[in-house]
Amino acid sequence: MNSSIYIFGSETNNSSKPYSQYPLDYAEDIFKKYESYLKNDSLLVIHRNDVAVYHIYYKRVQNGYIGICVLLNSLWVCDAKRLIKVFEKVFSEILESGILLSVDRQGNVVSQTSKMSDSNKVHIDEICDKIRYYIEKLENYSAQLPVQDVSVSKGTIHKLSDNASNTSWKNAFNTYRNIVSSYGSNKNSTNLLLRKLSEFAKERDDYERKSIELQKECLRIERQKKQIKNIVILVFVLIGCGIGIFFLNDSLNVTQQRLADANDEIIEQQTRIEELKDSVEYYLRLYKNEKNNYQSFRSQVANTYKSGTIETDYHTWNLEQIYFTSSETVCKWSVTPKCFGTFIEMTEGVCLIDNKGKKYDMVSCDGIAMTPNRDTIYDIRTVYFTVTFPAIDDEATSVTYYSSPSFQIADIPV
Repeated sequence: MNSSIYIFGSETNNSSKPYSQYPLDYAEDIFKKYESYLKNDSLLVIHRNDVAVYHIYYKRVQNGYIGICVLLNSLWVCDAKRLIKVFEKVFSEILESGILLSVDRQGNVVSQTSKMSDSNKVHIDEICDKIRYYIEKLENYSAQLPVQDVSVSKGTIHKLSDNASNTSWKNAFNTYRNIVSSYGSNKNSTNLLLRKLSEFAKERDDYERKSIELQKECLRIERQKKQIKNIVILVFVLIGCGIGIFFLNDSLNVTQQRLADANDEIIEQQTRIEELKDSVEYYLRLYKNEKNNYQSFRSQVANTYKSGTIETDYHTWNLEQIYFTSSETVCKWSVTPKCFGTFIEMTEGVCLIDNKGKKYDMVSCDGIAMTPNRDTIYDIRTVYFTVTFPAIDDEATSVTYYSSPSFQIADIPV
């Protein structure tokens, strides 16, 4: 059976790449056409376009969905239940590999279809080869395409129940070119696995909570042991002090007058200390108020710099704004490709260098991928991203944004 395999999916929490597909071609319109019918956990779609038949299966996850499509020419798999078992088995193997699907700490399966890049191409090709192998085993459950019923519109979508028989599928396929059937959470093994993962996650949280409680109890016992040890030491110290007092009793009368004189001097020094303490506290409060006022002013009225454009062979990079605050330095960039099919990435060595030569390494980058990952831009549009650095020293008067000798903006005033 000559077949073509597609893997696709969506990530609702990935604004930069909400939809991914491998391989990426015109079939995207077909897959997106049926995603609105994914009301339950799974959706099976048979879509016919002349002699091409798309066997599409969608699986809902926590942050979107993942889908598999098997494209056959002049044949279609007419045993829906066996076809679903193949798709469910593939989804279980994808989940086990942890590349395109993963499990979060709450036991929820989440989509990672945005990782369908060149770096994972070998793994994705292995998945496609497995799907072809499983589909070839269904050759005895496939059939030649029936003559198309021209009395029914090509765009008509026919819905079948989740317990429809193979005869119902065959009768529907003799009439309609688009057939969908939605399945609930109790219809396949993958969803049983997902519920088990959720239960395991809850058990893990219970064990972690009990572990924390036992750790607290151990710390309490350790503190009690230390307290008992300190009490024993204190008892011995008191006994030693009693012995020392006994032997020093004779010298107390001799030193009593000296103590009285020293006491008068101590009272005088204490009075002086209190006066100095009041003065120190006054100037300390004054200094703190001035410092807080300065920091508040710098945080609320931070320096803003607008300038800086760098032209490369394939992009125009524009430093939109740079904010200097007492806690961080934020650079807002935009990049516009000069042609179709380019990519952008953020290198690791980006930094700020002030006029005194101090270097401030990048803290984070939001909006584009970090090396070695890349964001592919298929059309000409402007992408905005933000690069964050530590706060610049108060003594600095200017900084240089540095990525490479050919990519830098100098003398940015602070």
